[in-house]
Amino acid sequence: MRYLADEAYRRRITRQLNKGESLHSLRRDLFFAHEGSVRRRHHEQQTEQALCLSLVVNAIITWNTAYLELALEHLAARRGRIDHDLLAHVSPALMEHVNPYGTYEFPVEAEYARQGFRPLRDRPSPGL
Repeated sequence: MRYLADEAYRRRITRQLNKGESLHSLRRDLFFAHEGSVRRRHHEQQTEQALCLSLVVNAIITWNTAYLELALEHLAARRGRIDHDLLAHVSPALMEHVNPYGTYEFPVEAEYARQGFRPLRDRPSPGL
């Protein structure tokens, strides 16, 4: 009854459901091999496949969280105060910058030698 009677509570629940759906969408987009089915025979191999998917999803979310924070700091420096009510609608489960079909190289030594974050792309947006 509280859900039906309290509009603010409904909005909060819907916002959380949307964040959960965006996380499931990220997992679905990454889990494209064998058309999204687990085809391993042994339980250990199925568990390994699921853990690898979780590892990749967590790495993407960690990367996105760090760079979203950096982008918000940059935006706040340029435009002033950011409305924290709007930030409740932001989810780090983004995938536009991920290429699930390519080959990735990880130059570990070069990354350790670099200091700080990579620079943000400065794309002008209409209306900002």
